[in-house]
Amino acid sequence: MSSNVKLWSKNYPKNVSLDLGEIKEKSLCDVMENSCKKYSERVAFSSMGKELSFNDLLKTSYKLAEFLQRDWNLKKGDCVAIMMPNILPYPIAVFSSFLTGLVITNINPLSPPLELAFQLKDSKAKAIIALNFFGKTIQEAIEINGKDSPLKHVMLSKIGDLFPTIKGLVMNFVVKNIQKKVPAYDFNHNTFSEILNKKGEFDKIEIEQEDLAFLQYTGGTTGNPKAAMLSHKNLLSNLYQVDSFVTHTEKDVIVTALPIYHIFSLNANLLRGISLGSKQILIANPRDVKSVVKDLKNEKFTCLCGVNTLFNLFMNDEDFCKLDFSNLIYTIGGGMAVLKDTADRWHKLTGRIIYQGYGLTETSPAVTLSNPDLTSFDGSTGIPVPSTDILIIDDSGQEVETGKEGEVCVKGPQVMKSYWNNEEETKQAFHKGEWFKTGDIGKLDENGCLYLTDRKKDMIIVSGFNVYPTQVEDVISQHPSVFEVACIGVPSERSNEEVKAFVILEENQHLTLDELRKFCKDRMLAYKVPSQLEIVDSLPKSNVGKILRRLLRK
Repeated sequence: MSSNVKLWSKNYPKNVSLDLGEIKEKSLCDVMENSCKKYSERVAFSSMGKELSFNDLLKTSYKLAEFLQRDWNLKKGDCVAIMMPNILPYPIAVFSSFLTGLVITNINPLSPPLELAFQLKDSKAKAIIALNFFGKTIQEAIEINGKDSPLKHVMLSKIGDLFPTIKGLVMNFVVKNIQKKVPAYDFNHNTFSEILNKKGEFDKIEIEQEDLAFLQYTGGTTGNPKAAMLSHKNLLSNLYQVDSFVTHTEKDVIVTALPIYHIFSLNANLLRGISLGSKQILIANPRDVKSVVKDLKNEKFTCLCGVNTLFNLFMNDEDFCKLDFSNLIYTIGGGMAVLKDTADRWHKLTGRIIYQGYGLTETSPAVTLSNPDLTSFDGSTGIPVPSTDILIIDDSGQEVETGKEGEVCVKGPQVMKSYWNNEEETKQAFHKGEWFKTGDIGKLDENGCLYLTDRKKDMIIVSGFNVYPTQVEDVISQHPSVFEVACIGVPSERSNEEVKAFVILEENQHLTLDELRKFCKDRMLAYKVPSQLEIVDSLPKSNVGKILRRLLRK
């Protein structure tokens, strides 16, 4: 296949152009401000029973913008860190940062002090806006960086901020004194509540499409995380690329359960929901399924984005399965491969298929999406979004034939230009200087659909044969005794490596290695069948729900 031939062109959705066209807005700030004015009386966000209108979002963001500019004296291009779960101050912090021309670095709220210290120092963040749950962690990170700390300002929000006074006070008392979720800290800081008396007067900063919007950190297999430099154009492009495939309106109600600090939820939920004028239900802790059910039971939600493990978590809760799914239109899976068994269970429960997407931090994130005309789950991650090209290469950098596996490379307006202050990593990340090398193994079929096989580094070599863990996991997950599974390669004198399966069992079930091998032998080639089995109570996962195979190898 020539790289100039777009196999997916013949399989493209009706009325969708292969090319994105010109983007009129200069920045994400323009998109957010326009939506707030257009949909001023509509609900933008709800969180734990509290609703925030688009007009509330606009006015409160103006107030915080005044504080950032006039009290903290932050200038265009300065970096501000945001460290929160999905709560109401998060979108306000994002919007106000854009209004004042700041660059945002999102931080996982569960980051330990050492990791936080690294990200603050590496990004040169001058300020951080965080939930007070993490005040102690911030204090320790500042102490770790010592005189090299770039951080000049800290603002801490409380869980009850923006709620009615009495309810807010009760919420703050409970989390601090009863639930003990606010460890003691002692350092100078501002509070989020200070901004509420501001007039919202500030000098709006002009932003261009090529200006930096986010320093979005992405974990590596070794060493420290790297920051993808994502411009306003990168994210604007991806907003409209996704919008061409997934038809939403201001009447939609979007469940924002994945953490906003992650690129998937940041763009697919937060930014896109605001741009469309849709209501978003913010889920602060998706693992607390009882609270999720409480938040959703009276909502006519129409869209839910998730990952394979989140769908499984939800479907294994009896009360979640009793929710009203009659208004659900779109379920979008990303972050990791959605297994067929999960997709089948979801379809049986909700009557809706899971549309898959594929993307990375470095691509803002969407690269492919399922064709919206899809009528059943097909296991692919879809076709490239507009103005996006995909190239599959072998280890020597040569393009492979259609249907052959290789490393997935991407080119498009959503692809970052470089890693922050990391010239060597940037150079290694691009094929021929223009194709971003994803590190994922995949193949394109004759219709241009992308099928992901695995991460390149996760590949297992058994007697010279390549085995991709997700293929084995997909089969094992269909066993009636298996709740969840992860596979890795372990050393073998006989075959270089062999497959080891880590399995969480369904309640009151058991499984032996012989039983598992018999089940697998009827469904896969012999060299792919696991030689080892370990029954476990849990699997190591990222905060987005990705299984961390590297921790299983230790």
